[in-house]
Amino acid sequence: MIRIFGSRWIPFDKEVSDCTAPAKGLGLHGVPWVFNPKNSQLEQDVSSIGKHESDGCIRLSTQDVEELFSIIITKKTTVELVNDFFDAKLPGVEK
Repeated sequence: MIRIFGSRWIPFDKEVSDCTAPAKGLGLHGVPWVFNPKNSQLEQDVSSIGKHESDGCIRLSTQDVEELFSIIITKKTTVELVNDFFDAKLPGVEK
């Protein structure tokens, strides 16, 4: 599965509002890993980040998805998906 979802898979717990399609079966995951014949090892393929190549899921680098995963499994967490970083509402600082 590391060749598809990377090192972590975080499914959406609830439907995402204002979407053109249901979010069931979608989530956040790492980038796929590909075999590098030069060193005979699997390596993350970051070239797919930011592109429409994941059937609706959101791909993150291995470092980012592992950090997010470690936060989510330790306490109740809400992840807000926004088009631009500056559109995000910080908890307790909503405008």
